[in-house]
Parts: sequence; C-alpha cells; structure tokens
Amino acid sequence: MKKASLIIVVFIFLIMGCRSLGPVFNKNTEKMEVSIPLKSFELLIEDIRENVSNRTIYLTPITFGGEHDSISSSLPLDLEKSLSRIVNDSKTEGQKNIRFAVSITEGYQKFRSNGIMEVEFVEVELTVKAFDMTNGMLIDEAIGKSWGDKRVVNATYKRINKMYSTAFHQAFRTALGKLEI
Repeated sequence: MKKASLIIVVFIFLIMGCRSLGPVFNKNTEKMEVSIPLKSFELLIEDIRENVSNRTIYLTPITFGGEHDSISSSLPLDLEKSLSRIVNDSKTEGQKNIRFAVSITEGYQKFRSNGIMEVEFVEVELTVKAFDMTNGMLIDEAIGKSWGDKRVVNATYKRINKMYSTAFHQAFRTALGKLEI
C-alpha cells in the first residue's frame, strides 16, 4: 500500500513539474513593441549558416536517459511573409524607403532527455541591415538573438517547430527595435 502511494505521489510530482503554460523564451522580446517610420520597404533574407540540414530533428517516441539530437534546421517556410508582417505591423508614417537585409547567422533546434523529462530547445541569431533604397546607403544595422526551451513529458514536432518560428520572430523584432532609422 505504501509503495503504491509513493508511486502515485512521484507520478503527480513529475506531471506537475513538467506542466507550464508554454515555452519559456528569453525575456525582453516576448512583448516588445517596435515603431519604424517608413514610406515603403523591401525584405531580403540570406541564410549564411553552415551545415544546414533538411532532415527533421529526431524526437524519440519512447524516451530513455541520455537521448539527444541537435540540428541547424532549414528556415521556416513562411519566414519572409511573417517577417514582412512584423514590419507592416511596426510601420508608422515616414518618408524613407528602406531595404531590410536579414542575414541568418545561427538557428538550430535541440532535443535531449534524461529519462523522465524531455527538453525542446531553439536558438536563433540574425543581423538586420537597413539600407536607404533611394541611394543604397547603409542607415544602420543590429543583431537580434532569441532562444526558448520547453520541458515536457513528450516532445512534439509541432511544438518545437512553432518555437523555432517564434524565435525567428523575436530575434527579428529585437533587431528592428535596435535600429536607428
């Protein structure tokens, strides 16, 4: 009887310890408001990372301690559209026509397990350069970085891919907020 009670208490403790509202991302980027005075803009994205993999991160269906995988994943399919939406949402009335050149310098997904809990981790770093489209001159450049992790009982592709996209959005928003335009 005592052994069964102990097992139930341990199980409840594990479930409650793994429960949270969502992934935890680095602070200061989750709700960052950005305001950019623009007339119009263009967005160019360049992936300058080495060893980019087209394979999917390996998430084990049944976890044993010590399992892990890490990949420099390809860019999310809708990245250009979603980053353009961030600029549109941040745009205020201005006179400049700006070309944003985004260089992806780091972006990866990681998975690891200790046998009881699994951790999904993502990290993204990018550089944003703002050019005046009328004369081609560099106005400013800034680096944005974002990371997030989630401790769970069962890792999922849907969640880690959503976290990966969110990290790109937050890194981009951070860099935009640093630009002096």
